[in-house]
Amino acid sequence: MQDISQEIIRTAFNIEEDSDIVFHVLPTSPARGKPVPEDLHIDMEGSISSPWNIQLIEILEKNIRAAAAEEKLPKRSQAYTYDLAKARIRMLKSVWTNVQPKIDAEGKVETPEKLEARLLHSDLASKKRARMRERRSSVCSEVIAY
Repeated sequence: MQDISQEIIRTAFNIEEDSDIVFHVLPTSPARGKPVPEDLHIDMEGSISSPWNIQLIEILEKNIRAAAAEEKLPKRSQAYTYDLAKARIRMLKSVWTNVQPKIDAEGKVETPEKLEARLLHSDLASKKRARMRERRSSVCSEVIAY
């Protein structure tokens, strides 16, 4: 079900990887109107519980349920598929927010060079944590098998 939700959401926003969301176009006026199912946009500046994002999650939830039924997967509750869609949107909002220029200690907007350095450092730190986690997992597996 999670694979289907990921596929539906990536297709809805025309992205191949979650990191492609950085190029996401914001809705023109989320305060007015509703998301259009044929042209979905996340209200990145609003909260996950903004009216726009709630309607967006409901549209995605229906699409996920329809795809799951088409694939003949076991039935899940509406709350389950809603939570799946909400979690994916929350994660995409987080990815988008992290790549936005920040205000530095002097009150200036981050330069493109500083932004790139911050993102590179964050990526390297993330990869280091993943290697350490994998190493711990591997060592623990060897100890248990012994």
